[in-house]
Amino acid sequence: MGDEKTLATIPSADPDTLLEVVLCTRATAPPVIELRRLSWGEGIGWFRQHTLRLEAGEVSHLCATLRRYHRRWKPPAAPSHAAKIIPFPRPTDQPQDSGSPPGQPKPAALAELSR
Repeated sequence: MGDEKTLATIPSADPDTLLEVVLCTRATAPPVIELRRLSWGEGIGWFRQHTLRLEAGEVSHLCATLRRYHRRWKPPAAPSHAAKIIPFPRPTDQPQDSGSPPGQPKPAALAELSR
C-alpha cells in the first residue's frame, strides 16, 4: 500500500456528486493520478462511484488537450448589463438657463452679441 494525497475536490452541478483528484504513490510503481467520482448515499455518506487511474504521460496529454480546447465548452459569458444602464446627458460647454431651450444661447450671451 502507498500514500494518497487529495489534490482537489471539485463540486458538480449535482450537490450529491463530487470529483476527487488524488495523487497515489507506491514504492513499487510510478505515481498515478486517480479521478474519483464520488456520490452521496443517504445512510452511508460519500462513496466511490467510478475511479479512473491515469499514468504520468496520460495526465500530461489530458492537460494539454484540455488547455487546447477549453474554449469549446466554456460556459457563455454572463449577460451584459449594458441594457440596464441609463446614460446621463453629456455636459455642455455652457450651463443652460432654465428659460432657454437646449442648444440656444443664454439671453446674456445674446445681449453681448448685439453690442
